[in-house]
Amino acid sequence: MPDYRLNSRSPYYIEGAIPVTEATPPTPIQNNTPPTVTITVSNETPYIGESVTITAEATDSDGSVVSYEWSTGDTTQSIVANPTFFLPPSGTQGCTDFYVVVTDNDGDTANAIKRVCWQKVPEIIQNEELNVNCGDTVNEAAFTGQKVYNIKDVGDKIGNVKIAFKDFSSDIYANSLLREVPVKFSLEWNNTTQTTGYIGNSVFDPDLTANGVDSSNISTASTSNKDFNTELTINKTAATPSEVRIIAETPLVNDRFSFTITCPNPTTLATPTHNYTLTATSSTADFQYNDSAGATQTVTLNQNTPTIVIAQKDSVSVTSGSGTLVEGGLGFANGTPTQTLDQNTEFIFWFDNSGSLNSELDVLKDMTNNELKDSFLSYYNNDIAKYQSQVIYNTNPSTLGITGAYQDPMFEERFLQWSSLEKRNSNSTKLVNLVYIDEAANQYHYGSTTLLGDNTLFSLYSTDLAALRTSLDNQTNYGNKMVIVFCIEKTEDNGVSGPYLQFSHFINNVSTGANGFDGANGLADRSEVIFVRNVLPGQDSAYYHQKTIDALKQLGYNIT
Repeated sequence: MPDYRLNSRSPYYIEGAIPVTEATPPTPIQNNTPPTVTITVSNETPYIGESVTITAEATDSDGSVVSYEWSTGDTTQSIVANPTFFLPPSGTQGCTDFYVVVTDNDGDTANAIKRVCWQKVPEIIQNEELNVNCGDTVNEAAFTGQKVYNIKDVGDKIGNVKIAFKDFSSDIYANSLLREVPVKFSLEWNNTTQTTGYIGNSVFDPDLTANGVDSSNISTASTSNKDFNTELTINKTAATPSEVRIIAETPLVNDRFSFTITCPNPTTLATPTHNYTLTATSSTADFQYNDSAGATQTVTLNQNTPTIVIAQKDSVSVTSGSGTLVEGGLGFANGTPTQTLDQNTEFIFWFDNSGSLNSELDVLKDMTNNELKDSFLSYYNNDIAKYQSQVIYNTNPSTLGITGAYQDPMFEERFLQWSSLEKRNSNSTKLVNLVYIDEAANQYHYGSTTLLGDNTLFSLYSTDLAALRTSLDNQTNYGNKMVIVFCIEKTEDNGVSGPYLQFSHFINNVSTGANGFDGANGLADRSEVIFVRNVLPGQDSAYYHQKTIDALKQLGYNIT
């Protein structure tokens, strides 16, 4: 019988009583904590073709993250936690938004988004050398390593050479880390670095290091940056050496930059200098003069032994004995004045049509119509008709409407007579006569290298030379009238006799003032007349083009 006592110690029982059982309270319902997620990326501004590593940093405080789903737009890209090598979907420049959704073990989710922008791949150039000129503005793309710019037409100018950087406020990479990368610039002359400067932020961001480059090796002494103009200047104190170099260096891909080059004006003394031919008429004679620097010089000469000196105008005198002095053309001891090639510059090419140059005529004509046109056309505003009107070639004087003495049967080899011609067009400011003649020419001096040759031929020479000198003297400025004579070196069968060898000697004497061809009898004292000897026959048009350009540069023309 069940024990229904009132309590365990009571002797009394209650008939039919039911025992009470204590209830267990229900378990309370708990709230789940969702996961969290953030995105990190190895490079937020990669170049097209570069991969990036994208990492989802997800946590769940009351459980675990069990799945990842990455997408770009509506396309699922990956379901792993840390996908790598994402490329821009289109393979082109632009930005892509990457989404990630993470799910925990309770089914809750979290999401994040990260934008990655792919940039156009910059030009990567190592150790390239470029030729630039005074007055050029150089627009440079991004690069790594070193670039060298050779300023080709500084020449023998004396004074300041400067590069000035332009404003970068409109740069397409205005918000790019590339703008933080400094570029070191050095200006070199005489194989020595003359000055160094930097563009770029004065603090080199260590986060920009790549491929093991140590940023501590990069000097950032300059406080300039790419939003402000920077100038570097050197002083070139002598005519030679003539080449100035700009060296740009950066170990990382830098922002593009731009700079303008300025060079000194031609340096001439306040007192003009001239070439003077000095000749003693007594057994000996002393001559005194002031040189280009103003210092007094004395030279002693034996009778009938001429010499040429560069002296300040009106400073030459005979101090003992007797002698003569002949003032020649302007002398440019401190540098040849720079000549500007423009649409008002006229060129006449004279080709000897005597027969011995037949094999070269077509090549020379091709040169003026092709390579030379490519070099000159931009100076004539890319106007082909203008070029063709200002740059012509002739083998027959009648094509220029020349009459009278210039129709002499011997005209085709009288190159001094060709050179004395004046400009054809009234608007032309400068004229350059370029004469291509070969060593077979004999119209001036056949059979002798002194003034005692054939009287008839020498009379032609002296007449034509006088006309040329008068033509040069009538010019108001150096460069308004210039002459280049190219002597093509033909060789007779035996190589030692005949007009070939004699004419070669004649050209040498006229151009150097030797063997009686000094002073007014020759052309060594004329700065605006150049003889280019030993030009080889049978060459292609590129060869003759280079000879032409080199000779024009000797006269001061800046031609690229």
